[in-house]
Amino acid sequence: MTEKDIIELDKETERRISEMESGGYEFPERFLKRDYIIAACAGIICLALVIAGAFL
Repeated sequence: MTEKDIIELDKETERRISEMESGGYEFPERFLKRDYIIAACAGIICLALVIAGAFL
């Protein structure tokens, strides 16, 4: 990364932090048990496909 990229990244980070600290920011909903199950299933399926691809 160049110096210019780092400066832009710092500015964007500060902007996002300021937005989150404002009173009107609406945080996303927390993960539910169902969401964790879906993510785990997706991971297991991907792992199984990678392993199956090794035998092709």
